[in-house]
This record gives sequence, structure tokens and C-alpha cells, in this order.
Amino acid sequence: MLAEILGLAFLVIATAAESPAGNWKMTIKVGNRGEGLRTVVLEVQEKDGGYTGRITSMQNRMVDADEVKFDGTTLNVVYGSYRYELRVEGDTANGTVSSPAGTQQVTAKRQSTQLFAGDDPAAYQRRWSGTIENGDSGFVVVTRRHRFAITNADEFRAELEGMVGQDVEITGLWRVDRIEIQKIEPRRTH
Repeated sequence: MLAEILGLAFLVIATAAESPAGNWKMTIKVGNRGEGLRTVVLEVQEKDGGYTGRITSMQNRMVDADEVKFDGTTLNVVYGSYRYELRVEGDTANGTVSSPAGTQQVTAKRQSTQLFAGDDPAAYQRRWSGTIENGDSGFVVVTRRHRFAITNADEFRAELEGMVGQDVEITGLWRVDRIEIQKIEPRRTH
């Protein structure tokens, strides 16, 4: 009887330790041998006795998953035509993602942030050239191909307001899908 109680207690503790809640950096083997890897971030939250989730889309924005289920060992996530099936073992998970393009292998690691590079990546600093716009959602930098929100617009509000509509050069850090400005100046034409 005591052995059964201890066994049941171990099962409850083990199941609780295997909760999928948290941020998962998933690496997906794309295409045939040697074609590459894609990184996707999945956020799983416990809600009302079940789970909800957000996942990075092809535009690298967090969007709601259509369905998130966990049976104690396997995490199933549906986002549009993508179906992830991952076996969770502590802070790692392995499985597949199926889509109209086929089935690919997925490995995942739990981390505390939603950064693609992991919890402690080296800062990714670079320069952007573009035009400053101020819209309903705040200041953005518009380059030839993209619109980037700014994480620290309040710190640079005066400069940004004075440069709306102007071509600028920004030196900053890349923060998931936004720019953290370190320096902003009018674009130099050569």
C-alpha cells in the first residue's frame, strides 16, 4: 500500500514537472539534407485548466495558436496549417511539425525569454537607414522593405518628433522584432 502511494505521489510530481508552460525555442529542419534550419518561438500558458499559446509567424510576430493541448507527455499545437507534436521531457522537447510542405523534425528547448537567439545572446547591434513615421501605434522606422517598431521611443521622443518624415540612420540593438535605439541622426548623403 505504501509503495502504491509513493508511486502515485512520484507520478503526480513527475507530471507536474513536465508542464509545457513557458517559452520554447524550436529549431525545425527545413527541406532536404543541408537546406537549413528555421527557428520558431512558442509561448505556452496555463489557462482555465488547459493551455493557450502564441507562436512566431513567418513575419516573426507572435500570433495566437489555434489550439494547444497537452496529455502529460505530448504537446500538440495547431497554428493554421501547421501541426506540431512534441514529446516534452523537462526543459527539452522533440517531435515533428506537419504542414502542406510535408513533415519536418523539431527540437525545442525551454528558455525564460522569447528571444530567437536564446536567453543570453550576444547583443546584435547594427545600423538601419530609413524614414521615421509616427502613427497610431507610435514611432516606426520604415526601411525599403520593412516597418520596425521602436522599443525605447520615449527615451528618444524629442529626436524622433523632430525627424518625422526625414531619412535617418539608426544605430541600435535588435530586440526580437523591434529596434532599441542607441543613436539616431539624419542620414548622410554622399
